[in-house]
Amino acid sequence: ALHRFDVVLADRPAPANPNLRVYSHSLGQSPIAWYAHPRWAAQAARDFPASLADVPLLLPTAHAALRPRLDQWLSAQGLQVRVTGEFEDSALLATFGSEGLGVFPAATTVDGALTGRYGVVNVGQAHGLAEHFYAVGTDKKISHPLVRQLLPLPDPALSP
Repeated sequence: ALHRFDVVLADRPAPANPNLRVYSHSLGQSPIAWYAHPRWAAQAARDFPASLADVPLLLPTAHAALRPRLDQWLSAQGLQVRVTGEFEDSALLATFGSEGLGVFPAATTVDGALTGRYGVVNVGQAHGLAEHFYAVGTDKKISHPLVRQLLPLPDPALSP
C-alpha cells in the first residue's frame, strides 16, 4: 500500500510550499453560533453576546484556524471572557459543552447534530464570523471516484 490520502478535510488551505504538490479545494464556509447546555443557556442567551463575559467558555486551541478569528470577534465585542477549556478536537469540545462545563462556538451546519445528539441550545449567532472548509489533496481536480461522489459540489448549507 502506498499509504496515500486521496483527500483531507481541513479548516484552512494547505500552506504554500513549492516542495509540496498539494491543492486546496474550498468547500465553503459556515456561520458560527454559540451553544450551551440548558444549565447555561438562559444566562448565555440573555443580552447576547455581552453575556459571554459572564459564563465559562470552551474554545478551540490556538492551532485551529477559527481561534484567532474568535479572539478578534470577542475583542471587537469588548468582552473579557473566562476560558475554562481549550480543545484540539471539536467533538470533544462539544462533549464537554454538553456536560455543562461551558458555552462553546460551532459551525451552524452542525446545529441539528449539536442540539439533537448533544442536547445543547443555540444561544446566539456570532455575526460576521465563519468557519471555512477545504478538501486538500494531491490532485488539482478531485479524481478519486469515491471522493468525487462524496464531494461533488460544496454542501448547500455552506455559503461560497
